[in-house]
Amino acid sequence: MQVEFLPGAKLGMSIEKNAVSAVADAAGGQAAALGVKVGWLIRRVNGVDVPADRTAIIKATAASMKAGPVKITFQIQLEDNTYACVSCDKFVHADEFDGDQLELGPGKHMCRGCAEFADMF
Repeated sequence: MQVEFLPGAKLGMSIEKNAVSAVADAAGGQAAALGVKVGWLIRRVNGVDVPADRTAIIKATAASMKAGPVKITFQIQLEDNTYACVSCDKFVHADEFDGDQLELGPGKHMCRGCAEFADMF
């Protein structure tokens, strides 16, 4: 899903890695009015792929804002009760996460399979 933000106003969202971790109310920025949701993943800024890195996304967005509107492409959940795994970088059903992982918040969730793999090292 692509969303266009206008320059000169706050975006109104916080991110952790490339995941939207909070959306301010309409008075706090544009994201709420544009329908942006917590848990969406940022994939592109003005058509250019961005890494799952908060600093890189902020730099790309700030640079683009100087030139005009910014189009951010989000990956969204296609099914209810799915969450993005920070390690495998895909949406996974809630059953695939340990309960404590879901409490960490967007941009910090790690599915059970990735957690088991990480424990091998």
